[in-house]
Amino acid sequence: MAKAEADDRKFMQQLDSVLAGGRPDPSGLNADERADLDFASRMLVSRDEPTPEYRLWLRSRLMRRLALETQRAVPVEKEGLLDWLLERRKPVLASVISLAVLLLIVVTGLWYAGRAGAPMATAPASPLPAGDYAVKLPSRIAPAGIKFSSEQGLSTAPGTAAVYELKSRPVSLGSVAGLADGLGLSGQPELSPDGSRIDVIDTSGEIERRLTVWAASGAVEYTLFDPELLIAGDGAAELPTRAEAARTGYNVLLQSGLLPYGYHSFSDVQGGIRITGGGGYPVQDAKTGQAVEGPARYWIVDFPCTVNGLEATGPGAKIEAVIGAGGRVISLFSYWREATPRYTGRVISPDEAFRELAEGGGSIDIPVNSSAVVIREVNLKLWMDPPSTKQSLAVPVYEFTGWSLDKNGRVLEGFTAWTEALE
Repeated sequence: MAKAEADDRKFMQQLDSVLAGGRPDPSGLNADERADLDFASRMLVSRDEPTPEYRLWLRSRLMRRLALETQRAVPVEKEGLLDWLLERRKPVLASVISLAVLLLIVVTGLWYAGRAGAPMATAPASPLPAGDYAVKLPSRIAPAGIKFSSEQGLSTAPGTAAVYELKSRPVSLGSVAGLADGLGLSGQPELSPDGSRIDVIDTSGEIERRLTVWAASGAVEYTLFDPELLIAGDGAAELPTRAEAARTGYNVLLQSGLLPYGYHSFSDVQGGIRITGGGGYPVQDAKTGQAVEGPARYWIVDFPCTVNGLEATGPGAKIEAVIGAGGRVISLFSYWREATPRYTGRVISPDEAFRELAEGGGSIDIPVNSSAVVIREVNLKLWMDPPSTKQSLAVPVYEFTGWSLDKNGRVLEGFTAWTEALE
């Protein structure tokens, strides 16, 4: 053990010297260590300085991966041994992490530069091969004979859109254990009886916390089992501001490695963040005497979910943090996957998609007493299935947003509807 520690110290000193711009001294090092130092020296010449947010994201990913690799080598029954190893070898691990960060920055530098400054990659200009590109849209729930109209003129020109191949993050007991550790949860990961998910339940504190990772998609859900204990009791006065809630949600997702690769900094996504209040109890309006929703008791922070610059939609298009009183995190949801453009397909026009929805096609869910629907926006997006579903292709769809009206023309509620877009 003493010799190993001495060797580690020598390698660490040499690595620190290289990172500071010095020349390595290969004497006393083995062949692998000399090769590592030589490679690090050459990489420093071409290293680009990453953003602080990217470094934080990368560091969190590396720390979790390193913990996972160490954990796989430790028998599960030897509880506490992993903590002892990490504490005992902390200086050496720090050097290894520094080297890994350096190498990964260089290897991924060109790729990230392209994502940050160049147009997103487009799909090859090839026709769609034979296959099933149907989208599993939700059921249509709407009364018969309802009238459809649009606030804007819709284009009658068809177009093209990319179909993306999706690759989910790998899910295993080890990966979930590492994620749970990063979120500060204790407890062992357990596979559900049907094999659809891996759960970690932490009952060590006053409030039960749960982590669920879906095997089919890699989607991550973190929830406090009894969030009411953390929600502001007297309304918005105890809550952080909307801006503070957005920043808190971003930082927690970032440090947990749950943000997509394209999230280089908070400022890059700040404009696409949507924040809504929730949990407000009904109160009586002093003027009208009617029941209205009271002050928000928590903030729901939704981050933009995109695939190579095109916004995603559907039950799986969700990156969300719920922030309660004192800035405490009530829940997290993250669902993203690597997407590679594979094909370019022809899509119908927005006007044709609207007529399909008006004539009984597509998916829409509105009250049964609706008499009319007003479409406010029509956008081409990529469909994402529910987290419990394995999805290999992201296919374009048209998304409609608008209002449903009663027979007197009063707004009943807003809605989101979809139709398939490929010809």
